[in-house]
Amino acid sequence: MIDVCYAINVEAEKCRIEAHGHAGCAERGGDVICAGVSALLYGFLYYLSEKHGSSLVWRESGDSLFMCFPSDSAEALEVVTASLRLMADTYPEYVSLQEGR
Repeated sequence: MIDVCYAINVEAEKCRIEAHGHAGCAERGGDVICAGVSALLYGFLYYLSEKHGSSLVWRESGDSLFMCFPSDSAEALEVVTASLRLMADTYPEYVSLQEGR
């Protein structure tokens, strides 16, 4: 299961999104669910790095990816989470999406 959590903190002017796990739909390297989630998240990371440069905080470790960025990209986060929501609704046994604080 891929667990994705995101949050928009207006007061702190920060947003975050993090993902953990593996879908388990197929073997690693051949899992289309993982590929879809990865494409969305890494495409978003690329967008954020172009827009925010050094104010983007991100890290990756094993099956985890974390990003923290200025809230002026909250609308872009909403687009990515809409796409992730579609994946979670379509494949609930493989993807979970939660809004955090």
